[in-house]
Amino acid sequence: MFKKTAFYLFFLIIFSTYSQIVSIPGFQFKLALLSHIPVIDLNGNREIEVSEAIQVQVLI
Repeated sequence: MFKKTAFYLFFLIIFSTYSQIVSIPGFQFKLALLSHIPVIDLNGNREIEVSEAIQVQVLI
């Protein structure tokens, strides 16, 4: 029983920390988004994740 519970707990932790990265094909556009103020890339990994993109209200 413990092995089964540990197995499910392990996968729950793995999938809860998984993040999807938004694919941005234009290099110049990606650089503009990464240097945008206020900052879009909140965790500083030089990628824009879905959770970060959802929080953006306006791009000017």
